[in-house]
Order: sequence, then structure tokens, then C-alpha cells
Amino acid sequence: MTESLKANYEVCEEIGRGRFGIVFRCVSLISGESFAVKSIDKRIISADDFHLHMVLDLCPPSRDLYNLIIDNGLFSEAQARPILTQLVQALAHIHSLGVVHRDIKPENILLDLKNSVKLTDFGSADVAPEVMRGVVGTPFYVAPDFGREEYGEKVDVWSSGVVLYIMLAGFPPFHGETVVEIFEADIHGSQVDAEFLKFLIWYC
Repeated sequence: MTESLKANYEVCEEIGRGRFGIVFRCVSLISGESFAVKSIDKRIISADDFHLHMVLDLCPPSRDLYNLIIDNGLFSEAQARPILTQLVQALAHIHSLGVVHRDIKPENILLDLKNSVKLTDFGSADVAPEVMRGVVGTPFYVAPDFGREEYGEKVDVWSSGVVLYIMLAGFPPFHGETVVEIFEADIHGSQVDAEFLKFLIWYC
């Protein structure tokens, strides 16, 4: 840890690991408030020998949308609306910066105690207008666009629709016995739940 980080925060226990770094809980020496700090080895992204430290809001354990769905069951439209609204606002922001997330799913949507949405895990993200190719993300949430030679930010919008569907229905709109079958259903439209199509028409 760098001296500048230690001068402002007490770095505590490890709370997570990603492809590019480690996340620790840290406490502000000024306010006593807890945050999360993600430390990235800059040698992974550049030739620098130092680390990049990002201090972020700390969400309570298991306060991701996936666990909320598991614990609480179906959401009403009134409960789902503010979460989807914030998710769409977050996507609009990153898209305005040219970033496409490409792995929108309940596990990557964190909520604090005020139910403010935090979008996380940008390990699969890419930058537009660079040409994006290849299938990335999680099978149930990938957009049909991934089956095309090139695609853009709309893949995030599709995945958000799948997230909303699961919040309201309790199950995904696509089915398959294997990962390959699920990808096939997502990308080529086979085995697509007819109710999902009605759902998209209704909400769009």
C-alpha cells in the first residue's frame, strides 16, 4: 500500500478479488467512515511499478441484487422500478463515456442500505467506438447482438431487460440444459420464452 493511501485510510481486511485487483475494506482516518478500496497492480495495465488505489463506497455483504432476489422472492413493479431506473441511469452515464459493461446481471448490481444502486465488475467492459467482437458475459443475460460480427452499447440495455424480467417473474426468459444451449437460446432466439417478448413489447 502506498504512503498516500495509508495517510488517509486504515486498510483492513480483504473483502474481494477480481481479475485486475484486490478489494479491501478501509476506514477514513478523518471521518471514521468505512469504504472499499480496490488496489490494482499497474503492471497489469501499464509498465509502471506502482499500484492504483480506488476508494469506493462500501456496500454491506450480500447486498447485491442476486441475493435480494433469493432472500425476498419476487419484486413488485413498485419495488423493481427504482432499481431499474438507477441501473439505466448508471448505464447512460458509462455509455456517455464510451464504456460498455457487457456483463449486466444481478450479481453485479450492488445496493447500499438506502437502496442506492452501484454498478460493479467492469472486468468484461470495453470501450466504444472500438469494434467489439466475441461473446462475453453470463449466459442468461447475453444479448442477441453477441451473435453478430460487431455490436455496441445496446447489449447492456438488453441485459437490463433480462434483469428486470427475473426480478418480476422469478426466473429467466431463456432456457437450456447446458451453457451452450442457453447461449444458443439467447443469441439465436430459440427456446425464447414467449412471455419475454410480450414483456419487452409492453415495457418498450
